[in-house]
Amino acid sequence: MRNLYVYSEEAWLSEPLTIDNTRANYDETLVSWLERSTLPCAQANRQFLRENLAKLPLEYRRYFAKELRTRWDSAFPEFILAKTIQELDGNFSLEQKNSSGRRPDFLVNFNEYQLVIEVVSPKFDCEGDSERIKDAPLLEFINRYSPQGWSIDIIQLPQIGPQDSRKDFKKLFQQACNSLPAEPEKKWYYVNQQIHKDRLHLGFFPEKLGHEAIIGSRMYPFGDVKDRKDRIQQAIKRKRKQVRAETLPVLLAIHGSGYGVTFDDFDRALFGEVFTFIGNSDSVEKTQFRPNGLFLESGKEGGKPTYAGVLAFERIDLTRRSDPVIYHHPRFTGELPMQLKNFEQRRFQHPNKVSIQPAKR
Repeated sequence: MRNLYVYSEEAWLSEPLTIDNTRANYDETLVSWLERSTLPCAQANRQFLRENLAKLPLEYRRYFAKELRTRWDSAFPEFILAKTIQELDGNFSLEQKNSSGRRPDFLVNFNEYQLVIEVVSPKFDCEGDSERIKDAPLLEFINRYSPQGWSIDIIQLPQIGPQDSRKDFKKLFQQACNSLPAEPEKKWYYVNQQIHKDRLHLGFFPEKLGHEAIIGSRMYPFGDVKDRKDRIQQAIKRKRKQVRAETLPVLLAIHGSGYGVTFDDFDRALFGEVFTFIGNSDSVEKTQFRPNGLFLESGKEGGKPTYAGVLAFERIDLTRRSDPVIYHHPRFTGELPMQLKNFEQRRFQHPNKVSIQPAKR
């Protein structure tokens, strides 16, 4: 019975029985694509997940197999953290109730040194959400009325709002489809036409590369420096109530899920920013560090911090699994376990300097 239960949780990671060497659809989830695709990269990704799930304790193997399938974006960073703890010869248990009745994500033990790790994945790059919503009806039309057997790459779409007429867009797209050769070569054919004050720019390839016609969508804007800093700080504040009652040291693991998130953004959010002053001749007069990060809040100099530090991850997914950086809270007076010192360490030091200790491994 146990083996049947485990199999049911991990069935989505089994190798598909039907050959399907197509790319993901433009609106398809990663999990849905992994369930059906027989492309070499999909096979490798399933193998990576199966092998690493198998190394987890049975109860957590079931848990992550289920959670990855139902909430991939937030569960994958937790899965990577679980494997990271294992790689450092640590043990963990999940969602243990604390004195306030809350259940932080990880209770971790490194050779009898215990700490709590809470995980958060702020939503970065949501500036493009409104454009994605606006583009959805256009993409649906292109998929529905694309020429049979062709694949389409979306390079640029006209800006058409929910209340705007799509008549000219539909006419121009149908003209583009009608202009394609009847006996095409195996190459991309591009259409780049003006429509009102915008452009319709598409690439057509005479082969079915995906389940649907659209195999690639245009790039959407992602947040600027200030936005990324603000989102990191908001995530830290939002999670404080989850771990405020803890007596053990607490690390907040933050997944920098956006395309543009870097450790410089964490520097700014936690410690502060460097401002450059330019003279009349465009020469640099001076630079000044402003300690305006969340870890250096004024008025709290003598208080015990909620967090011992932040375990910062840049974007991680099935192709990007870089090591994290540990940011130490200046008011945390204890020590973190030696195993975590294998990673790069960043600390704030006077006078107004962020010191960086390189990773040991």
